[in-house]
Amino acid sequence: MRSLLIITQKVDENDDLLGFFVDWIEEFKKHIPSVKVIALNSPKKSWIRLFLRMLWYVPQSDAVFAHMSPIFVVIAGPWAWLWRKPVYLWYLHRSNTWRLRLAEKFVKKIFTASRASLTIMSKKIVEIGHGINANRFKTENRKWGNRILAVGRISPIKNYETLLQTGLPVTIAICSGAKRTAFGISRE
Repeated sequence: MRSLLIITQKVDENDDLLGFFVDWIEEFKKHIPSVKVIALNSPKKSWIRLFLRMLWYVPQSDAVFAHMSPIFVVIAGPWAWLWRKPVYLWYLHRSNTWRLRLAEKFVKKIFTASRASLTIMSKKIVEIGHGINANRFKTENRKWGNRILAVGRISPIKNYETLLQTGLPVTIAICSGAKRTAFGISRE
């Protein structure tokens, strides 16, 4: 593959939810000579611009990679199909919406961190893990030793009770609310 079109919600290294995706883009660039990225950024103002950029870049690309939003596949899929360009989706969510079911028809593969996190049934699903750059979390100033760090929201699916039963020191960093307020819980 010589060129890839990536469609994503946002490209902002400082974004608390999607900042990690900058690392993904850089990794794609190491393996593919030409990587174009289309980002929505501001919902209402950018949909027309996003659509027009898809119309322009899909024919010029060897493949399309949509990140986390099946609606990107729904919009780009027919155009990619017309130009015979494969479409891939990264998705990790339990909701099984009409957008996801329709997107599944257009994609060649749906990549996910965990098959158990998807409720849609498809032979196109490929479980590949989270793709998190662990080097971002290394620090020379601290020695973590045998400590467990969990970062996320409080939800039954996160199963923090199991972590607490390990007997190891546990720190849980929790994001809460629309403002993404973070606080921590530690058990030594």
